[in-house]
Amino acid sequence: MKDIKKYLEGRISHAKKRASLLKESHGKTPNETHNYFGGQSLGYWEGRLSAYSNVLDEIEELEKED
Repeated sequence: MKDIKKYLEGRISHAKKRASLLKESHGKTPNETHNYFGGQSLGYWEGRLSAYSNVLDEIEELEKED
């Protein structure tokens, strides 16, 4: 379980960094002012961040139950 948590924490860190970089370089509404290749827009990175955070929360809840 520790390996999965470590992996998710790394992915969360990466997604936060990417979202932050897009906000800093393209403003608060980058999807309105920029086109992105492959769907990797601010919403894409914020969505990944949310998904990883949810999975990590579920793992931590399961660990509390054990």
